[in-house]
Amino acid sequence: MKKIASIITKENIENLKLICGENGWTDAEDINEKYLSEERNFYKSYSPIILRPDSTLKISNILKYCYKKNIPIVPQGGNTGLVGGTVSGHISNEIILNLEKMNKVRELSHTDSVLIVEAGVKLHEVQSIAKSINKFFPLSLASEGTCQIGGNLATNAGGVHVIKYGNARDLALGLEVVLADGTIINGLKKLRKDNSGYNLNQLFIGSEGTLGIITAASLKLFPIPYEVNTILLALDSLENAIEIMNELKKIYLERLSALEFFSNFSLEIVLKNTTNTMRPFEKNYPWYILIDIEGTPDTNHNSNSIENFLFENLKKNTIKDGIVAKNLKEKENFWKLRDSIPYAQKPEGASIKHDISIPISKISQFLDESTKKIHKAIPNIRPCIFGHLGDGNIHFNLSKPIQMENLVFEEYQDKINKIIFDIVINYNGSISAEHGIGLVKKEAIKNYKDKSEITIMKNIKKIFDEKNILNPGKLI
Repeated sequence: MKKIASIITKENIENLKLICGENGWTDAEDINEKYLSEERNFYKSYSPIILRPDSTLKISNILKYCYKKNIPIVPQGGNTGLVGGTVSGHISNEIILNLEKMNKVRELSHTDSVLIVEAGVKLHEVQSIAKSINKFFPLSLASEGTCQIGGNLATNAGGVHVIKYGNARDLALGLEVVLADGTIINGLKKLRKDNSGYNLNQLFIGSEGTLGIITAASLKLFPIPYEVNTILLALDSLENAIEIMNELKKIYLERLSALEFFSNFSLEIVLKNTTNTMRPFEKNYPWYILIDIEGTPDTNHNSNSIENFLFENLKKNTIKDGIVAKNLKEKENFWKLRDSIPYAQKPEGASIKHDISIPISKISQFLDESTKKIHKAIPNIRPCIFGHLGDGNIHFNLSKPIQMENLVFEEYQDKINKIIFDIVINYNGSISAEHGIGLVKKEAIKNYKDKSEITIMKNIKKIFDEKNILNPGKLI
């Protein structure tokens, strides 16, 4: 899409202040900093004012005004994204519209198993609200304390429970969306079935705010599991991990709710850089998998079944060691090892990160080929590999060699990205699994996505946002 030639005048800013009302905006430098800083510090945002409206009507009026005046808008949630999707000032003279004040609960229904919330409600609050009526909202991310449900939907967030419950798009029954010209689409339905035409909601989910601004969502809730059995296993290979996963699916069907994997290097940096963590096994192993299996009312049967499963696979040497969490504290400690990996990598210096997906059957070959090629390109590079085994989502992160300067390592980013992305496409994978495209991958997607798909995406963008004022330059 073409750039926007826009000049935001003092009059524009004053009019936008009036639309937002008192306390609905900020232009104070010290306050603005949290809206202008990007999670990975790849980009610095620029915006003369941060708009913080507290109603859908105000957002509609903002967009009507901006559409008329050709003022581009960057929608922003919790600002926890990892691909520069909520960055302003790098494509045109955009204004940030933050949705944190859109934080009301509109409806909570035990009978319908539905929660309707505004886009600015934080993910952990959605989880807590569901729990208050003895229900479960399964989307779970490391950033759930700060990310917001609108951003989760705009990026089609994944998380650890995808293997059973699906991505964010699988958890939304309906959306309220404001289009570029201010039109409000009220699609907050509670229906499990609605075959009355095109499913417009699915266009907005994963569109990174380029087609419309999600202002509220109708979310599916589920029964709280009777119990959750958490297991940490040590293995020699990911082939064995996949074999274990397939057996678990066969035995436990949909009770298997999480299956994460991580390398020994990932574990070691967590133990080194994260407080209150403990080494789970006496020996080191190449790979570990972390499993959640939802239980039934017969807790004795659950325990015996899991113990038998582990015993049989220890005999077959499919697994090398294993621990079943005995209590809540042990469960939390196991999950802390997995959840801390992205943060534990930061003290190791500069890193080049990839959020990719590969067919599950090809994961081992992909990792073998990729690690060999990157070690050839940069000897002593340190792969930090972890992800969601159940859906083939790999976080293929690369820490700099210990003796290499950060800036020197960062100069290899384009070369390393090409190596990894070329292999991903060769295995019929995707260069973005759950983080999105944003600014970080907007050039890469042109080379790695089918040209006809890109054309269709651009045509859809023109239908919803002919003037290209919504998050210009992101995604496409």
